[in-house]
Amino acid sequence: MDISVDDHDWPLVVSRIEEAIDLEASVVASGALKRRREVRSGADLLRLALAYGPGGQSLRETAAWASLQQVAKLSDAALLYRLRDAADWLGWIAGSLLAQRTGETVALAGYRLRIVDATVISPPGRGGRWRLHAVYDPGAARFTGLALTNTRGAESLTRVEAEPGELILGDRVYARPGGLQRLIDARVDFVVRAGSRSLTLSKADGSAFDLAAALDQSDQFGTCDLAVRIDHKGHPERSRLARLVVIRKPPEAARQARDRARRESQRGGHRNDPLSLRAAEHLMLITSLAQDKASPEQLASLYRLRWQIELAFKRLKSLLHLDRLPARNEGLARAWIFAHLIAALLVEDLCPDIRDIPP
Repeated sequence: MDISVDDHDWPLVVSRIEEAIDLEASVVASGALKRRREVRSGADLLRLALAYGPGGQSLRETAAWASLQQVAKLSDAALLYRLRDAADWLGWIAGSLLAQRTGETVALAGYRLRIVDATVISPPGRGGRWRLHAVYDPGAARFTGLALTNTRGAESLTRVEAEPGELILGDRVYARPGGLQRLIDARVDFVVRAGSRSLTLSKADGSAFDLAAALDQSDQFGTCDLAVRIDHKGHPERSRLARLVVIRKPPEAARQARDRARRESQRGGHRNDPLSLRAAEHLMLITSLAQDKASPEQLASLYRLRWQIELAFKRLKSLLHLDRLPARNEGLARAWIFAHLIAALLVEDLCPDIRDIPP
């Protein structure tokens, strides 16, 4: 999975990027290239970043390569400073490549599906860890949104830029009242997995919600489908109507989920909650889609599409080696990660067949 920085292929890479952003104007505007003694242009600075990042070279190796290729003549220490100061600019390039993309419609009443998730990127030793937040279009099989934070940057739907006509799919970490209420208010639909304790729910009429009764119904009939309110503690005015669908898992999957929940409780030093263990035997989905838009079976099938973003992350790590962050310096680490994201976006655009390669 390679975007070449050799002389033969480099003009093609530059021309593709400049369809999205003017490299020279943007590098000046960002302040990433103030002196042109060692590095003469924005294109050369980007070439250095790609050689160091996805090129898999150390700072010293990159500096030596740059001298041999007559790209730039600078020491490894000078290269570190240049790349560190270019981190924001490289992020700007990645954002411009993303902004150029248009989504494809996936067949579900005309909705454009978007999958949200995040992955952690860690340097060796005790260096700072990073969280890459992503939005993935399974129809076009490519990323449509990326954001980089430290690990204190929580996974949240409040980070997702969405619009009516899109359908957001997310794991249970995204089942939080603020993010879901924001999507409801923006008229953006969603299907998000819910845990037994991730949301405070009430019935549509405001009466108490009984999870045990919902699980009993799912056990008896295979599914439970009812209207609920997503409550926001201390803010009753922010309560929003949604739909809860509970689906009984097959026996073997239910047993494995129950055992996994028991192990997680033990690792966390918690007592095994019988209701939580029962809930682990069911797939619980919270959605804005009405019953006439999607049946429980359709919702379960939709949710299973989440594996596509997991595969996309695995491609980034197994083919582009995004999991091998060498830099501990904050600015250099950000530049290294953004360079990888630029390469990944170019690969998705220029080499679409790479998506068929398994991680």
